[in-house]
Amino acid sequence: MKTSNKLISINAVALIGMINEKKKSLLRCAFLTAILAVIIAFSIPRIYKSSVTLAPESSMSNTFSSFASLADMVGINFNMANGSDAIYPEIYPDLISSNDFVVSLFDTKVKSLDGTINTTYYDYIKNCQATPWWAYPLGWIKSMLELLKSDKNKGGKDKAPDPFMLTKEQDDVAKKMLSDIQCSVDKKTNVITIVVTAQDPYIAACMAEVVRKQLQVFITNYRTNKARTDMEYVQKLCDEAFKDYEASRKKYASFSDGYQNITLPSYIIKRDELENEMSLRFSTYKQLSEQLQITKAKVMERTPAFTIVQMASVPLKHSNMSKIMILIMFEMIFVGGYFLYLCYRNRKKLFVFSWQQA
Repeated sequence: MKTSNKLISINAVALIGMINEKKKSLLRCAFLTAILAVIIAFSIPRIYKSSVTLAPESSMSNTFSSFASLADMVGINFNMANGSDAIYPEIYPDLISSNDFVVSLFDTKVKSLDGTINTTYYDYIKNCQATPWWAYPLGWIKSMLELLKSDKNKGGKDKAPDPFMLTKEQDDVAKKMLSDIQCSVDKKTNVITIVVTAQDPYIAACMAEVVRKQLQVFITNYRTNKARTDMEYVQKLCDEAFKDYEASRKKYASFSDGYQNITLPSYIIKRDELENEMSLRFSTYKQLSEQLQITKAKVMERTPAFTIVQMASVPLKHSNMSKIMILIMFEMIFVGGYFLYLCYRNRKKLFVFSWQQA
């Protein structure tokens, strides 16, 4: 049984003729597109990116680490099952995007090299950002829409930031911060890369270091929380035991000084009681002191170590798309779109349909 297939071919002569006919309109479109692309390219504020790379210590034993490496080859992740830590490198990006972490950056002091900016990171994001010209009408429309909404949750930074319930202004600033702070983790090596974007290169580098330190503090506080609680409790008991020992020692010394060269049995019994009490309290204090040193060592043991693979540095070049690339992209979109539109309008002349029997 014979079948027929529909073939589509392009009439090259008709295509060249259409291009010659619409040459002026195509050139006009390319020229206007170039003007629009140049205006937009020069209107976009420059942004700078600074990155810092660090690697946390691994808490796995050598045997378990080797087994986990083999399991990782088949797509099984044993990091979650290892140890008692609930915070492992894979969830660091989620940690940085949490309200608790972002709010902790609100009052961070930032300053530009030329001194024109010297304020908090919150105020820098809110009031010191350059915007393109097309953002003003969009911002005006947004502000008008917000006026129509309820005043509920309205307020600014004057209200103390509560991560549990941010005001509208605080939430907008926090979202802008999150868009400027990116964290990624290499699942194979657990290397953490933090990238901070800002319109000032020096502020971008400084905030990259601040985010790194804040992340390390948060992880350190979590991992040493139980050990620090135990240490503080033993420290309190040790201080109380030392006070009791000091009181007992002074009482024994005072009694002994007041009854020198006296051999009465009642005196000897009382002196022995005070001496035994002083020895007992000293023994308690000594044991607690030893326990305190153990808890301090436990805190040091639980404190994670971070190896800084790459320090943050002030970027020398901006991270914007080059103006040439913007021009090329606009030309491809608008001129290419106009060309496709012309091809569609002249589709009956350009495309020849034929049937081929197989």
